[in-house]
Amino acid sequence: MSLGRSGRAPPPTDRERPDAVTSAAASRLETLSGVAAALADPSRHFVLTGGGGWLGRAALEILDHVYGADLARRVAVFGAGVKLLELRSGRRITSRPFGEIESLQRTGPTILHFAYLTRGYAAEMPPESYLAINRGLSATVAAAAERLGAQGLLLPSSGAVYRKDRTLDRDLAGNPYGVLKREDEERFGELAERRGFPAVVFRIFNLSGPFMNHPSHYALGSILSDIVAGRAIDIRADHPVIRSYAHIGDVLTLALSLLARGEGVGPLDTGGQPAIEIGALALRAARLLGQPDLDIRRPPFESEQPDIYVGDGGRYEALAEAAGLRLRTLDEQIAETAAFLKETQ
Repeated sequence: MSLGRSGRAPPPTDRERPDAVTSAAASRLETLSGVAAALADPSRHFVLTGGGGWLGRAALEILDHVYGADLARRVAVFGAGVKLLELRSGRRITSRPFGEIESLQRTGPTILHFAYLTRGYAAEMPPESYLAINRGLSATVAAAAERLGAQGLLLPSSGAVYRKDRTLDRDLAGNPYGVLKREDEERFGELAERRGFPAVVFRIFNLSGPFMNHPSHYALGSILSDIVAGRAIDIRADHPVIRSYAHIGDVLTLALSLLARGEGVGPLDTGGQPAIEIGALALRAARLLGQPDLDIRRPPFESEQPDIYVGDGGRYEALAEAAGLRLRTLDEQIAETAAFLKETQ
């Protein structure tokens, strides 16, 4: 589907408009029953860093479903400072200052390491500060994993580790975020091999789903925010932009499934079907969400050279199938993300 300066889409059928669009339950994340049963083992407990971010918040929702009132005893959360996190169940859990992880006494935790200054901060901070903070976070978590005898670790890496030719980027000055992520892959991969615990390392490209923070920073979030608000959809890219999406709940459920079975994988790309140009994504989302008449405003293309940021999701999809996990379709991902943004607008 091509897109010029504006676009229209045919009205949606009832099949095309999932109930999740208007359901608050779309923001509730649960894992597979077999995974939940494995995680409920009395010996299993977690250290989670970055609980206030998108991945951390979604992971807490999944773990809350598993542990219920026992959540605070089973999960230690660390972040930028003291923060009370309220979950959809109404339960609350306190995120403690990151430095306190050094005094934590919990033998054999599974570590979910989400604390990281993302790509946007690299453009806003002095380079030496950005590098020092992220390397410090990683060193602290690695030291804690060693000291506490970690039983498993989830490390979200990024598609930013690649250059356009799909070779690994080593240009620290030009791509500090991606190169630091590659350094983390090596650091934690070596640690997991040396200490004999499973590590799951997913190179995440484009996420969808509830608890998205800063939606204007993401193509999907920006498009859906406009649709939910009933205003014209603004797309600033003056060239083709190709993306594919993985649902945050699917990514986390697959990672937890692997860790629950004591299996380490990666680094491997997350994937999603289909890959789609963001103009076509806007048309599809507007139709799906019952707003087919919204204008789509976009400048004329200055270049036909596409910006492609799509993972090779073959292994990811095969692992999901082996785990009995049905990955959400793109329409389901659009609907659930929009439902969350509608609740929080």
